Amino acid sequence: YPVLGNHDVADGEAFREEFGAEPGPWERVLGGVHFYFLDSNSAFSDPGQLAWLKERASASTSVHNIAVFHHPPFSVKGDREASAEAIERRIHPLLVRLKFCAAICGHDHHFYTTARDGVRYVVTGGGGAHLYDVHAERMQPGDLGMKLHHYVLCRVAQQAITAQVFDDAGREATELRFVMCNHR
Repeated sequence: YPVLGNHDVADGEAFREEFGAEPGPWERVLGGVHFYFLDSNSAFSDPGQLAWLKERASASTSVHNIAVFHHPPFSVKGDREASAEAIERRIHPLLVRLKFCAAICGHDHHFYTTARDGVRYVVTGGGGAHLYDVHAERMQPGDLGMKLHHYVLCRVAQQAITAQVFDDAGREATELRFVMCNHR
């Protein structure tokens, strides 16, 4: 499912033409997982989008709530600290308050995951463009990161979601297994 990113035309027209979808916030429930697709291009400065998220997530009866947006609130790319902090200030406290179990992001061209205040953030930006270095000194204990072209496979059980990272040849990066959500 698509989410608007900084590579898309500002007015969203290319996004509409390519995906046949509106770029604004939208949602999809698949099994016990409720996904919220958000526009992070304005660093979540749109109060309407945050109000929409609060309203929709508060009404959800799904076991797992997962936000999907382009710009990560935590970054291990050397020059993105300021932009990540702007995102973090606006979205992280809300995801914590609404008891989201995870957020899936892109933007940084590598793999990185961190758990902060009960929310698992997964940065999966290794789809084919040039890769960025992972600055390990910016990682916290328990974080995982690697510079590789990859995809993330998630398995959903009723109460838990586990994830594995595979390189572009389909080989599992065994050191990059993690639990995305666990409500046991």
